[in-house]
Amino acid sequence: PSPSTPTSCSCMILLLFMCFNSYPLSQVFDQTNPLTQTVHGRKVSCLGPGGLTGRTASFRRRDIHPSHYGRICPIDTSEGINVGLTGSLAIHARIDHLWGSIESPFYEISAEKAKEKKERQVVYLSPNRDEYYMIAAHEILCP
Repeated sequence: PSPSTPTSCSCMILLLFMCFNSYPLSQVFDQTNPLTQTVHGRKVSCLGPGGLTGRTASFRRRDIHPSHYGRICPIDTSEGINVGLTGSLAIHARIDHLWGSIESPFYEISAEKAKEKKERQVVYLSPNRDEYYMIAAHEILCP
């Protein structure tokens, strides 16, 4: 077909329908309220091409891993056979633009600056970098 000849609208609709329904990670956008729209946009999944399947994934793959701390919300996961395989990013987590890993924010506190609360700065760490730091809960740092 050329630009001057009209194409059938039903052909285009069928083509788009087949494209979106054949891809395993495509979903209908949930527009119930603004919160569900935000959560839907922050979903992460290990399903799909080259990933796991809901029927063959073991319990070990579905469990919470220590590297998920501050990166993936352990509560917000799907129900049914995909439990633990899909989740949402934590509130302050972000995606590293260089490598694509999920980074989590931490406050960097040195022994000299422990008393000065103004000079604490936020550092985003990826899972392969946070193993070199001593990480403590905020209750320990607050008097």
